[in-house]
Amino acid sequence: MRAGDSWLGWLLGWLMFLFYGSALASASQVNYSSSHQQLLMQAQLVIDLPQEIRQAIAQEIPILFKTRIRLQQQRNLFIFHLPKPVQRFEYQTELRYSHFYQTYTLHNLRNGNRLSFSQLDEALMVMGRFQDFPITDLSQLHTGLDYQLQVAIAIDWRQLPATLFSHALFNQAWQYSTGWINQPVTLGVAL
Repeated sequence: MRAGDSWLGWLLGWLMFLFYGSALASASQVNYSSSHQQLLMQAQLVIDLPQEIRQAIAQEIPILFKTRIRLQQQRNLFIFHLPKPVQRFEYQTELRYSHFYQTYTLHNLRNGNRLSFSQLDEALMVMGRFQDFPITDLSQLHTGLDYQLQVAIAIDWRQLPATLFSHALFNQAWQYSTGWINQPVTLGVAL
């Protein structure tokens, strides 16, 4: 094997990762609506965990995911893009598997809700689903201004058990994130 072959393989691997990651992000969707003077978010994020993470879950290692949602006012000053935060949410969800019960359990640490599933992919689909999630009062927003609604879900690798923490520092699989999924929000007569 020549030295150039390993470099070429590395480059092709990164290109495939970037292409695959952008294909996943395009499958995720974020929308908004309003009801009772509230801005509401509807979203379905695709969470396609690497095999290494799936194996860790199957070995009953609990994994914490951090969900981040933000609404920002879009502002431009000359050539600079300066988003102004309007609303932010951040919470954790624990995903764990039980061999005894053969179930995957999602525990939302923000509201205490627990849901159980027989399949991992079903649990991931539900974790990535948001239906009428209240973002803010419409009275806090101004007609004619541009806003951006963003959502992302990532593994909170800093909360891993000590035995996995050092491994996660240098392993890309444990840095998994959906990336920010964006939706422009325009207020007007239609909303």
